[in-house]
Amino acid sequence: MIKKYSLNLLLIFTLLVPVITFGMQPENLQDFETGGVQDYQEEGFQNYEEAYAKAIVLSVVEEELDRDLGAGIIENYQRVMIEITSGEFKGKTPIIENNYISSPGFEMHVSEGDRILLTVLYDQEGFQTAHIVDFVRDRYIFILGFIFLALMVAIGRIKGVKSVISLVVTFLVIYKVMIPQIFNGYNPVLISVISSVIIALLTFLIISGFSKKMVAAFLGTTAGLIIAALLAMIVSNAANLTGFGSEEAKMLYYFPQFSDANLKGVLLAGIILGALGAVMDVCMSIASSIEEVSAAGEEKSFKALFTSGMNVGNDIMGTMTNTLVLAYTGASLPLLLLLMANDLSFLQVMNFEMLADEIIRALVGTIGLVIAIPITAVISSVLLRKKA
Repeated sequence: MIKKYSLNLLLIFTLLVPVITFGMQPENLQDFETGGVQDYQEEGFQNYEEAYAKAIVLSVVEEELDRDLGAGIIENYQRVMIEITSGEFKGKTPIIENNYISSPGFEMHVSEGDRILLTVLYDQEGFQTAHIVDFVRDRYIFILGFIFLALMVAIGRIKGVKSVISLVVTFLVIYKVMIPQIFNGYNPVLISVISSVIIALLTFLIISGFSKKMVAAFLGTTAGLIIAALLAMIVSNAANLTGFGSEEAKMLYYFPQFSDANLKGVLLAGIILGALGAVMDVCMSIASSIEEVSAAGEEKSFKALFTSGMNVGNDIMGTMTNTLVLAYTGASLPLLLLLMANDLSFLQVMNFEMLADEIIRALVGTIGLVIAIPITAVISSVLLRKKA
């Protein structure tokens, strides 16, 4: 048993080290941290540097709300005393101005005790001023993350620990390898497929170790993803998808790394990555069920194992396809409400690129999932059947 676990750990370590090492090379890394230092040049603030920091509002010194500037623009003004709680100027308690307009999404009205995110402007002489950027939300994300990890370990025990490790590995591959490589101009579709295959392989190794079941689940997942990728490329070209279906994509266009082809590739990469989790789940469930059936009897034919695997796959298929469709629908709910508010016809809705992207995303992912079921069942039956 110890020897088996040692071999699994060695395999995982051997595969993981080159992946993370490649992703962390200086030329492959991009600075995605919010606390980076930048040059800040604006009228009145020449040659200042900018850094992000957290702060807490100690008091509202002055406040003038609902100032009518004309043309329907309402401005609000505050002078607040804050205490900077992170960064180089931690402990400093300046009084800063906070101007914002009365518009949903742009209102930054603060009160005593609010925790806020600042952009701090400074030079060689030290702190100069700061602007309120947003509210601090990371502490609540960390609390939820801690609850999630605690439940995973408490309920899943050793399996839960393995699941947490696999989640960390997934995050590292996406954040340190996939995103930097796409940002550096590499083909997004190719990078997403390679990253997805690496994630699937490492996850299966961590969760189940190296076994026939793991091999079957991995091969089924890989086949499903490749088919989904090919289908996504064919349909996106036939449907003339541009990759500009979202506001984020339009913003990316102004970065020199992203041409029209790359933005379409980013759309396809999102389709592939979005289907990965569901396909992995289905493939592992089928391979596990066939392994259990094979181990229960003295001899099981290929047909018997395949039928068992397909029965399990058919049961899972309905719930997992719903999972994918509902996930994409939930993410697109504001868009769906916007389309309904404008009372668009069915013809307009079905040909509107923003919605077409989501429909194609859901359908391609679901097709990849469905195709992976018989492929995994066949591979598992071949590898796990008992011969007389």
